[in-house]
Amino acid sequence: MPRPNKALRSLATLAPGEGGTIAETPPNLRLAELGLIRGQFVRVLGVAPLGDPVVLALLDTPLVVRRAELEGILIRG
Repeated sequence: MPRPNKALRSLATLAPGEGGTIAETPPNLRLAELGLIRGQFVRVLGVAPLGDPVVLALLDTPLVVRRAELEGILIRG
């Protein structure tokens, strides 16, 4: 069983299957409207063949976001 990682990581660096709880977000209204807010659990479902965009699972809903937009989102977990 993997041990939990308490360090903050950028959401853009996660591989498919990895996830965590959002700890910090940039002041971006679009991302907040999509549900990418502090305290939400998010998981990477997949990545496009060339690495962008990224498919996330947020509240049991798939969400497709550009990797550049995920750079400022830090997760714990």
